[in-house]
Amino acid sequence: MGEGPTPAKDKKTPPTDVLPEDFRTLEEFSEFWDTHSTADYEEVMEPVEVEIDLASSKIYCPAAKDLLVQIRQQARKQGVSTETLINLWLQEKLRASAQVAEEGRGSGAYHAPFSFDGRASEAKGCCE
Repeated sequence: MGEGPTPAKDKKTPPTDVLPEDFRTLEEFSEFWDTHSTADYEEVMEPVEVEIDLASSKIYCPAAKDLLVQIRQQARKQGVSTETLINLWLQEKLRASAQVAEEGRGSGAYHAPFSFDGRASEAKGCCE
């Protein structure tokens, strides 16, 4: 009847599952942490020092949605990420433009890789 306040626990309740020493796959790691809280494992975790550089070396450029869909499909076909494919294409295009500019210096002519309306000119490039 005369129950008093419940005494506070001095120690945390141990987690119900033992934290694995190592995970065999990323999927196994994900499955474990999808169903567990890191708060339950604070007693077994060790502090670490980490330096994070928040300055990004990436610049984001808008692209037409239909164009991006095509680029993603092409990237999947080649087995690379969309970002990797775009960077490879841009590198190829820059190399080709530099070569055209070098060849044109002797004649004084310049051949732009793109027409004024934004479409690719007759010079064949990497993005076709």
